[in-house]
Amino acid sequence: MSDNFYLHESAFERLKNISLKYGNFHYPPYDETDSSACAVSAKDKKELDSLIRKTGVIRVSCDDSTEVCMLFHTWGLSVSGGYKEYVYTPYIEDNIKKYNKEVASDSTTEMYIVQKITEEDLNQVAQRYSVNLELYRPIKTAWYIHLSREN
Repeated sequence: MSDNFYLHESAFERLKNISLKYGNFHYPPYDETDSSACAVSAKDKKELDSLIRKTGVIRVSCDDSTEVCMLFHTWGLSVSGGYKEYVYTPYIEDNIKKYNKEVASDSTTEMYIVQKITEEDLNQVAQRYSVNLELYRPIKTAWYIHLSREN
């Protein structure tokens, strides 16, 4: 995934910029009545379609004006499974620090979910745990590969 990011870095940056422009946003739309897609200009829709094809991204979403998620791969069933995505977020390190403080005050938290930033291969790290995971591997400033797994 990191090779794909570096190969298409300008396309990922453009996906991020278009997403942040619309704020609470996801693309492609769920259907023709999806209000999120109605707000997107025809020019941006055409560019989003092109960028999604180029990068291999399945869906782009932005829940606020700071974080953009680009779904790349999913697996599993409706009750368990996971996904990998590219994430642009300048605040993940703060969120992980907050989580680590929670674990320090109640170590049982880690029995249910592990959240961490790691330079290691995410699949190898995931094999070490049997709990739910939120793993982030840095790509460049504020860009991460995110692996989420629910058991």
